[in-house]
Amino acid sequence: MADLLESASFEHQFWLQVLGDHSRFIRDSLYPSEEKDVRIASQFVEHFDHLL
Repeated sequence: MADLLESASFEHQFWLQVLGDHSRFIRDSLYPSEEKDVRIASQFVEHFDHLL
């Protein structure tokens, strides 16, 4: 059971990091004039960082 929890925790953290990295990439690729999309992407970054 401990192996299952350790494996699940690793997978969870791995994918949260990947999602956070993708959110940062999208946010940093947007033009400043795309304020709404920049704001949404920033919220995703904060959300995924909080979950880590």
